[in-house]
Amino acid sequence: MIMIKLAILLHDGLEETEAIATIDILRRAKITVEMVAVHDLLIKGSHQINFMAEKTFDQIQIDDYDGLIIPGGGVVEHLLTKINIIDLIKAFYQKDKVIAAICAAPQLLGKAGIVDHKKITHFPTCDKFLDHAKIDLTRPAITDGKIITGQSIGTVIPFALEIVKYFLGETAKKQLESEMVVKSS
Repeated sequence: MIMIKLAILLHDGLEETEAIATIDILRRAKITVEMVAVHDLLIKGSHQINFMAEKTFDQIQIDDYDGLIIPGGGVVEHLLTKINIIDLIKAFYQKDKVIAAICAAPQLLGKAGIVDHKKITHFPTCDKFLDHAKIDLTRPAITDGKIITGQSIGTVIPFALEIVKYFLGETAKKQLESEMVVKSS
């Protein structure tokens, strides 16, 4: 069995459901997901839900991971000013790792310069640094090469399943959809 290990970057003010649902779905698929905090291990989400990360991002080694996941939320506006976050994204990209971002977080990928001419989706009003991306707001989640993007909290299940599909294939994705009774509305 293939061992896949992903880091999910957690930060105060994130959209909790985008983080927790993604972690849950990936772990159901037997993908290892480490919860990595930008600062303190205790994370307080945008709706005052607290949870604990497992380590801080200055403690990780990029080579230990197959990819990076970045949830969104209003705090992304603040993260756009953090050069260490942008540098981390660039480092994962330069090492040919998968980078998945949802909601407002694709803007971070844009600032890092890694989505030019890539097909992506994002939260409709969060389009800073995405001028050269091929934006499609009609799809809940999109994979283009090693970049996976999702629209919002309302599309977190398709987003997480897109990550499952990337690493484990369509059959694993369909099996998980069946087990979770995922239905389109």
